[in-house]
Amino acid sequence: SVHSEATRLKAEKKTSPEELAKMMRGAIDDKLQTMKNQVLIETTKEGLKIQIVDNEGSEIFRSGSDEPTDKARQIIRLVSENIREKPNRIIIEGHTDSAPFKSAQKTNWELSTSRASAARRELESNGIDPNRIARVVGYADQDPLIKEDPKDLRNRRISIILLP
Repeated sequence: SVHSEATRLKAEKKTSPEELAKMMRGAIDDKLQTMKNQVLIETTKEGLKIQIVDNEGSEIFRSGSDEPTDKARQIIRLVSENIREKPNRIIIEGHTDSAPFKSAQKTNWELSTSRASAARRELESNGIDPNRIARVVGYADQDPLIKEDPKDLRNRRISIILLP
């Protein structure tokens, strides 16, 4: 009925970025104890930002590869479960550290872009509607998380941003 549709839409709109952040943190604390230091959640002016970062001995992509590790897949699956029912559009960003990576065809630009796209595929295979994806962007090493140390592993990350 029209009434239940209106109610559903109102319910969808209600979750503020702050509430969503709290929900995500709770889910991560609950389900991903061992990896929770690899998932950074913050609300920014662009919306809710979920960053999945590399850590010593615990990578989300193998070096030079855009194939997500099992850890990355687990984290993205959990993120997907928590945002699947929301209407927000999504931006996916890929970032590398500044260690020069040059194979025949690849620089950090290609790598960051193909990692962002790999994350998009993971989200979609976990039930995220492809029409919600607003942008998929690669930043190479131009927007480091740890600005004072461009080679810090945590600069290697994927950001999933839920637009307000």
